[in-house]
Amino acid sequence: MKKSLYHKLKRLKQGPLVYILNGLSCFTRPEYVFFLLLGFLAWFFPEPGIELHWGKLLYLALIEELVFRFFLQDILTKIFSWAFFKKQLSLGNIIASLIFSLLHLFTHPPLWALAVFFPSLVFGWAWDRYHNIIPCWILHFFYNLAYFYRVF
Repeated sequence: MKKSLYHKLKRLKQGPLVYILNGLSCFTRPEYVFFLLLGFLAWFFPEPGIELHWGKLLYLALIEELVFRFFLQDILTKIFSWAFFKKQLSLGNIIASLIFSLLHLFTHPPLWALAVFFPSLVFGWAWDRYHNIIPCWILHFFYNLAYFYRVF
């Protein structure tokens, strides 16, 4: 019990900047950059006609990450302990990403919603690796910013 409390307190001392840098570290791994880029295939599909202010993107990314990583993926990873690709990709992440992309069918055209699956795997990887919502949130926000505003 003391050990887990110690780890929680140690994590609090690191601060948000450390978590932001940890989240951005996925850009140093080619396999995760590949998954993020797969999501941008949606740029070749007709635009969904959705216009979102960047502030709304910021809080929607936080809400989605709290629901799908902090809650859903964490539970699924405890239930299904399997992992793939040198234990970098958990089954809980895959299932949460599938649900995440399927729920995007309510607000996105079908091909755009399915394209959400690949970057969702990267957000889930950040959760599995750091167990902190900040890296997931930052990745998700900047991905959405590039996705909707076609920055790059």
